[in-house]
Order: sequence, then structure tokens, then C-alpha cells
Amino acid sequence: MTRHLFIVLALLASSANACVITLAYNDISAPPHYFGDAGKTPKHPGPAIELVDISAAKLGCKIVWQRKPLKRILRELETNTIDATLALSYSTSRANTMAYPLKNGA
Repeated sequence: MTRHLFIVLALLASSANACVITLAYNDISAPPHYFGDAGKTPKHPGPAIELVDISAAKLGCKIVWQRKPLKRILRELETNTIDATLALSYSTSRANTMAYPLKNGA
């Protein structure tokens, strides 16, 4: 997962001049990946958030974190209001409008 995350961040960073990435994730916790509910983020948000922050810092990027309901995240991904999300399962319908890290393109 870490390798795919780094690849996605690298691709996003290469297309952004100032390298600011708006990343939204579900406002309901998903242990052990990330914690906190109702839009509240604890001091130690979880490994998924921390790995993204570490990867972004190594690329010289800043992550703007937003916590939102899943339906809003999906809508904002489709309208390019946000750049990315975390822990979103693959579906063929979502793949029509979103990019997923895939092994060997499939």
C-alpha cells in the first residue's frame, strides 16, 4: 500500500506547480488506518494519514486534509473539487471517473 500511495502522490505532485494536494477522507474512523469521528482528527490520526504526510514532505508537498462524508468525497472527486482520497475500494463504476493504483494496469 505504501508504494502505491507514494506513486499516487508523485503523480499528483508532478502536475501541481505549488505542490499543494487537497486530500479528503471519511469522517468515520477506519481503524487501524485512521482514527477520529465526526470530522475530529486526534493528535495521532493513524498510519494512513501519517504515511501520506511523510511521503508528501519527502516530495516537498503540502497536504490539505479534509474530513467529509463518503458521498460528498465521491461527488467532489468526480467534480475535481478535491485531488484524492484514502481507503476507497475499487469498483468499475468509480474507475470510470477516478484513477486507482493498479498492478500492471489491470
